[in-house]
Formats: sequence, C-alpha cells, structure tokens
Amino acid sequence: MNELIAVEPQCGASSVGDFVALATAVGFYRGLFVAKYPSYWMRDAYKAAEECAHDLQKTRLRNALDHIKKTALLPTGLKYDPSKAWWLNTTEHAETAGFERVITGSAHPGCEDIHFIEPQSWSYQSATVIASTVAQMIGILRPLLTASFSLVLVDPYFKLTRKSSASLLRELLRVAFNSRCAEFVAYVRESEWGWNARDSNTMLKKQLNEFIGRGKRIRFLICDDSSPSGAKYMHRRYLFSEKGGIELDVGLQLDFGLGLFGVERTFKYEDKENHERLMKAYVEGLLPFDIKFCVEI
Repeated sequence: MNELIAVEPQCGASSVGDFVALATAVGFYRGLFVAKYPSYWMRDAYKAAEECAHDLQKTRLRNALDHIKKTALLPTGLKYDPSKAWWLNTTEHAETAGFERVITGSAHPGCEDIHFIEPQSWSYQSATVIASTVAQMIGILRPLLTASFSLVLVDPYFKLTRKSSASLLRELLRVAFNSRCAEFVAYVRESEWGWNARDSNTMLKKQLNEFIGRGKRIRFLICDDSSPSGAKYMHRRYLFSEKGGIELDVGLQLDFGLGLFGVERTFKYEDKENHERLMKAYVEGLLPFDIKFCVEI
C-alpha cells in the first residue's frame, strides 16, 4: 500500500506499450504512485512524447501521461541536480525517498528496465499495520490528503469529543488544507454524535478553531441512517475524494474507542466501482437516508 515508484520521464518514448501498461497499473485504485521527480517531471515526459515519430504512439503516450497526472503523480520535495543523469539523482535518493522501484528506459545500476517489468505485480490494495500514533495514521492517508480538492469522511461512530480522534482530525486537516484541499465533509450517525445542532456548532468551533477564517470549508452532516428494516446504511467507514478512497476498518480513530492503542489496523484502497458508488451517494446526494442537521464552519 502506498508504493512510490520513480519513473524516468523519457522512458515512455523508448517503449510506449510498456509505459501505457505502467500507467494502467498506477493510481488510487491500486495504491501505487509515480514520484514527481524532478518537480518538472510532467514537462520532460510530455516533451519526450512529442518526439515520438508516429502520431498514434504519440497519442497513446499523451493519454497515459494524462492518466498519471490525474490519478497517480505525487510530489517528493527532493532536490534535483540537473548536472547529473536522472537515474543517478534518483538512486541517490531512493532509500530516503522510499522509492520501491526506480524504472528507466534502459539498463542502469540500481534501476529496472521498463521493458522487463510486469506491471500487474507492482501494487496491492490493503495492508495490516500498527497504527498507534497520529503520525502513523497520517502517513497512511497522506497520498489522498495531499492530492485531493475535497475530502469526504463516512464514519458513523466518529466523536469529536474523543481526544485521540480530535487530534487525528486536526492533523488530517492541517496536511490537507496546506496542500490543495479546500473542503472537508463528514457524515456521522445522529445516535452516536450525541449533540444537538446548537451545541454541535459551539463544540466544532472550539475543537477546530485554528481553521476558521482560512477560506476552507468544514461541514459535519448528522444523519439518521436507519433503514425500514431497522438496519443501518452506514456501517463501513471511508475517507475518499474525487481521486479515490480508502476503507478505514474502525474509522478515524486510534484506540477503537476502548483505549486500546497500538493494535493492528487494516486499510484498503477502494476499486473504481465502489469509489463511483461512494461519489454518487455522498457527493451527488443520492443518499437512501435522511440528514437531520448540518454544522459548518
């Protein structure tokens, strides 16, 4: 989960078919990402695509690059020395940057030639990890937090009055709002929330005071998700955006609500079908249950 690979910007032009296969393998549906290294990686990659002799190959490569840019490109913040070859810069930073693989268009020490890679073996979607601190949780969520314009939390049991959950949410919002995110929306079950609209507004301003006046939007939608049979619609917990989504086994909390820190947690990127279902329900408003009230700052 959250594998980051470094890909030489020019290697697509050396093997269009293999690069298209790579582009198909990456993104939030697979938990595999491409490092934006150097910071002008897209510029160099598009430039290489323009040098393809055949228009069909050029179009295929452009489409693959568009897909990577939209779904899988993550910044690294690493320095780049233009006097050195790309592969030398990258292999020097491979360990500190956490690159799982360094992929080039030809053979170099410490690199893998794109012609001999099987993309289907690159990624996996779920992981069982120890998440006992805010930093560990944020590390798992960071790709989604830094790449998204609007984040949605579906967590019926979320309680802002729980200290560990409030600390985790504040750090999540700091990372997201300091990147490109402009909006955070949370769906919470009314029977678990435990506050009326007026008291919820007071409590929200107290807990999230640092984000007021920053031009960011924070909304909590308090719901009655009971079905006619008495079952609950909101059961699984998710954090998702226009980019993709992650299933959170017990939601946005560290201690399961029982004071049990340092336990194993399971996280899974959602596939395309389920991500689209979440977008239709919670973003397009096709919910099968009622929103009782909204609290916003």
